[in-house]
Amino acid sequence: MKRLSSIVVACALALPALSHAKKEEFPISGQFTLSSRARHSTFVPTEGGNFGAVGARIAASLFYAPPQLDGVTFYGSFNFTKAIYESSQRAFFQFQTQPGITQMSDLNFGANWNFAKVGPVLFTASLDNNVAFSNFSRALGIGFSTGPSVGVTWIAPAGIIVSASASAGLNILENSTAQIDAKKAPDNVRVSGADVGVANQAGTTGWSLGLSYQPVPGLFLGGSYFWQNWISAVYGPDDEFTASNVDEGAPAQTGLQTSGLYHGTSFSIRYQMKQLGGGAADAFNEAAGGEDAADSWTNHIAVGLSMLTFRDFYDLDNTTVSNPFFDDTPQLHTSTLYSIFITGMM
Repeated sequence: MKRLSSIVVACALALPALSHAKKEEFPISGQFTLSSRARHSTFVPTEGGNFGAVGARIAASLFYAPPQLDGVTFYGSFNFTKAIYESSQRAFFQFQTQPGITQMSDLNFGANWNFAKVGPVLFTASLDNNVAFSNFSRALGIGFSTGPSVGVTWIAPAGIIVSASASAGLNILENSTAQIDAKKAPDNVRVSGADVGVANQAGTTGWSLGLSYQPVPGLFLGGSYFWQNWISAVYGPDDEFTASNVDEGAPAQTGLQTSGLYHGTSFSIRYQMKQLGGGAADAFNEAAGGEDAADSWTNHIAVGLSMLTFRDFYDLDNTTVSNPFFDDTPQLHTSTLYSIFITGMM
């Protein structure tokens, strides 16, 4: 789904890529990640109830850099998530009606083009696409989403990388408003009809800023800030049916509707053994029976921790800008997510 793909782009720009196919080598490379994720509400009490949840995820990505197209890389990825602990509210998964189910993400694929480099500054353009397989996308009636993004990365001295990106997205919808599934809830459809009147998401616009730092070989620290605007699929005409007795502070909903402003941050620390020829890598190599550090499996392993916050731009009063670094609302505490991961590269 396009609403999160630009976040992924932002986080990717904030850190050096884990795996890219090199022109002088075999043009196909891959990445496999095992991770465990937990919402902050798992560890602290909330006023709105018990919203704790922990999940395990398996993700796979594939990259192809054709030698004939300089600077172009095609990619594809998907993941499976399994709830290993859920509260009664099951806040970990959206649009979930059964506990402990395994869910597949949308199928993501696209292309990235490094089209220019001026000194230490790299300019990129991407086209990102998603085919709806997730429960979230299908519940909103999204069949396919696509959108371009552009980015600029400055490789500064002392191991510092600064990046910025902007993106837009378009969702191909089955309906402009959310629909009740007649097979799962036939009684609801008979009573009130299938259309619930909630506008679906037609598209997004967004931007991000990222910073990463490599203090020592193999260790990467990164952070990014991102902002998104969701555009509603419903347009409110100003005609004879428009309410005329609304308050000055709550005007009638006419014109293009935005379904929400969102922002957040992502922070990560990653240790990539491929960057080291000795020390911890040699210890692992010896334990695994490897003699050549260059060929050892440890040279293709990275481990790390991450923290992601993604929430409404405005707080519960709809006037105060929310804290993008942490979900400090006592009612839920569900917008901040912690992850621990191990990644294998080939």
